Formats: sequence, structure tokens, C-alpha cells
Amino acid sequence: MSRLNSQAKWIMNNKQDTESLPQLTSTLTESLVSLLQNARSRDILPAKSTLIHAVQSLPAQLPSHGLGLSHTTQHLVQDIAPAVSSSSLSSRYFGFVTGGTTPAARLADYLVTTLDECLAVRIPSDTIATDVENRALAMLAELLKLDNSSWTGFFTPGSSTSNLYGIACGREHVLRARGAPSPSAEGLQTACEAAGVRRVQILCSMGHPSIMKAASLAGLGRGTVKQMGLADRPWHLDVARVQKELESPGFASIVSVSLGEVNTGKFGISAEELRQLRKLCDRHQAWLHIDAAFGIFANVLPGTPEFKYLKDIAKYIHLGDSITGDGHKLLNVPFDCGFFYLRDPSRLKDIFSIPKTNFSEFAIPPVYFSRPVPAPGGPANPTDVGIQNARRFRALPAYASLVAYGQAGYEDMIVRQTRLARGIAAFVLDHPAYELLPHMPGVDDKSPVLETVFILILFRAVDPALNENLLVRINETGKMYAQGVVWEGQKAIRCAVANWAVDVQEDLAIVTEVLRGVTEQWAGRSRL
Repeated sequence: MSRLNSQAKWIMNNKQDTESLPQLTSTLTESLVSLLQNARSRDILPAKSTLIHAVQSLPAQLPSHGLGLSHTTQHLVQDIAPAVSSSSLSSRYFGFVTGGTTPAARLADYLVTTLDECLAVRIPSDTIATDVENRALAMLAELLKLDNSSWTGFFTPGSSTSNLYGIACGREHVLRARGAPSPSAEGLQTACEAAGVRRVQILCSMGHPSIMKAASLAGLGRGTVKQMGLADRPWHLDVARVQKELESPGFASIVSVSLGEVNTGKFGISAEELRQLRKLCDRHQAWLHIDAAFGIFANVLPGTPEFKYLKDIAKYIHLGDSITGDGHKLLNVPFDCGFFYLRDPSRLKDIFSIPKTNFSEFAIPPVYFSRPVPAPGGPANPTDVGIQNARRFRALPAYASLVAYGQAGYEDMIVRQTRLARGIAAFVLDHPAYELLPHMPGVDDKSPVLETVFILILFRAVDPALNENLLVRINETGKMYAQGVVWEGQKAIRCAVANWAVDVQEDLAIVTEVLRGVTEQWAGRSRL
């Protein structure tokens, strides 16, 4: 970018910046308004020429003198913003399960950056921030049908972090239940020896890769993660196999259930099996973690026959010991925002709270570790229940969105997302050029297949040659964006419906037009 390299020397001037900020903010706001107004018609990915220009505009090295607020704002608006994808702006971005940002959450996030509050310590006499966070978590629990008297919630950077918390809490529980000291305090080897346990294992069925990361970070090792899926439905937990593992001498177990699996969206257990699993975990002192990053939002759906299958499973999510969820998925708040609910919050304190006795008698703990002691039974200090000491005020967008739209607004949102996903699945089922995945053994009727669909659709082209290039052909239309995966050794297409702005009729018409057009173009080419 020539103007980045040709500007005169500029030195930071606080007064000048402060005086010019209102006008530059107005300029930026106009650009954002235009971006939002054209979100539905804008291509989801930037043009290659736009990307090339943006890359060329990046300074090759740190400028010896600053370029100034005005020129930097122009650079952001004219060069950078056009080259960023519309993944969170488009209702037809079906790649990652990223959701979008509701208008209320977007406005609140502007405020978060302006206020730049750090939620490290709970000091109600200084700021309302932690009260807002706790109220947001309580309202979110209501939305998700979790009893606030039984569950304590925490905001996290995302579901991967929440899964780490769940596995770490499970590690703490299964060893201490066997009479061991805290592994967080004394170390995993010491705790295992005291418990008479060779190792702590994690039992799951096609668990999210973050479960592997959590096993590594919690000191258990990725090799302790055992896949317990059924042979014909590998995403579905084989409870009989789990029972045998729970009965194995010398092992303590954490059971992780997926609601739902990341490729298919399928729930990894039935309602009856979940009830059975709870009893088994109690009997064998195991920890039951439920990874419901998006599946927990099935509890928001109305209790009508249309959604009975999903609701019948999701309503038993309270049988877990810990639950993972993602705010920047179906809650539709900005990155990064996850959440974690726990029956026994003392487990997190065991892991993250640092007793003063751990500090040297000659060292004074940092001021944030000398925080006020919360009232018994009251909200904890954030530093005592999470890995971060410095925390963004990520609760505010969630709070604003919950207040703005309430139960009815979110129910409508999740219903629209589910109906669009099922509409796409129905089209794929009916079209001879496509096959819906995974195959359901012994099920020929369409209804039982569609009732298991929540927000994810997995499919491929029947023609192997078309299937090889199907993803490119879909995405190059610019009208929708899908993600490529490998299923049963072959390429497949995954579509994740997660944006708050979904219009079932309009978006379904565009998606089916794209999918139909791809097959027609291929058929025409094949005849040449």
C-alpha cells in the first residue's frame, strides 16, 4: 500500500487522537453499516484479487514511525475489511459451526472494547461487571433448562477450554473419590499411586479433537482416550463396552458423551442409555462429562412432535457432572465465548485456586491473588475458577442478547436453523445425484432419518468423479459455503447451519438451487 510507505513521520499525540476519534469512528460506523446491510447479497469469500491487494497492503516490517490514526483507519476499512470472509455475517456460511452475532450482541461488543474491563476479581463495590456475568450465566441456564440451584456456570474462551475444564475436574474427582490427595496439588503420579490406580482413562465415541487436547494438557495423555463407539454407528457410545471398561481393575474413568458428533451432528447416546450411564458412573466412581457444544441448544426447541427425538435426549443432559457449551455457536454471540456448567464448583477451585501457603514466606502474592474472599455460597472470583487471570468482558454480549430476545427469540432462532438443516437433508435424500450420510442401517423411511437432524448435514455425490470436486464447485458459486470432510474413507460435504439470520424459505431455495445446478452442470459436461 503506497500510502503506508510514503507518509511523513508521525508521533503519537493523545490530544490529536482524542479529537479525531469521533470523526474516524463515524467513518468506520458508516463502513460497518454498509457491510451489514449488504450481508445477504455479499459473496461469502472475498475475491482473489481483493485478497492479493490486501496482502500487498500489509507493511513488510514495523514502521519506524507510526502512520497515524487516520491513515490506519483508512487502511483497515479499505484494505483489510474487504479481504475478510463473511463467515459470521452470512446465513449461508455452513463451514465451521460459528454462528454469527445478533444485533444486540454486536452493540454490546462495541461497548466491551470501549470499556475494556478486565474480569479477574469480583469486587462488587468497584464494578458491576461480575454481577452482569453471573446474571448472564443464570439466564443462560434457564434458557438451556438447567436448574440454577444445581449448576454453577462459567464463561470460557470456547468449548475446547470448557472440555479441558471438564476433563481436569474429572481427573480430580475420580482420584479423590478413591482416597487420593488432589492431583492438582500433589501431582498426577502421587495421586494415582495413593488411589491404587495405574492410569485415568477417557471413554468416548468419536469425541471432538479437543478431548484429545484436554487429555494431553491435563497430564493424562492422548493415549488414554479410548473410542467406545458401536461398530455400525461409531459416533454412538457402546454402553456395554463402557461398562466393561468401568469394571476394569486399576483404572479410573472419565466418560465423555458427545451431543452431537462434529461431522454428522448425531447425538452419541439415547435417553435410556444416558440414564443407564449415570448409574454406572455412580457405581464405579466415574465422572460423566457431556460435550454439548451445540447439542445443548436442542433444549431450547419447543416440545412439539417435530422435535421430540432431539428433546427426549437433550432433556437428560442434567445427568452429567459437567457440561460444555459454546456461545459463539448457537447463542450467536461474538468470538470468543464458551461456557461450562458444573455440579460441584469446588472441583474448579481445587484446580485453579492458589492457596497462600503455596507462596514463599518471603514473597508477597500479587494483588489479584490477595483478592477479597467471596461470601460462602456466593459467586467465586474468576481467577479461582479458570485458567485466565486477565479476562475479557465476554459476558456482556451474551447478557445483552439474552435480555434482548429472551426465551421466545432464541426458540424461534433454533427452530429456523433446525428446519433449514432438515430442509437441506430432505433435498439431498430425494435427489438421485446425492446421498445423505451417515447411512442408517435398516431405516428406509425418510421421517426417522430427518428427525435425528439438528443443525448438521453430511452428504456426498453419488458419482465419484463429481464427488472429488464437489466442494470446490459448491463454494465457487459464492452463494453458500460448505466444508469438506472425509467420511468412511471418502470425501464428503458437511453443512452446519448456525447463523441467527437464517431465513428458511429464502436460504433453502438458494442452497437447493446451488446443489441442483452443480449436478446439472456436471451432467451437461459429461454429455459433451
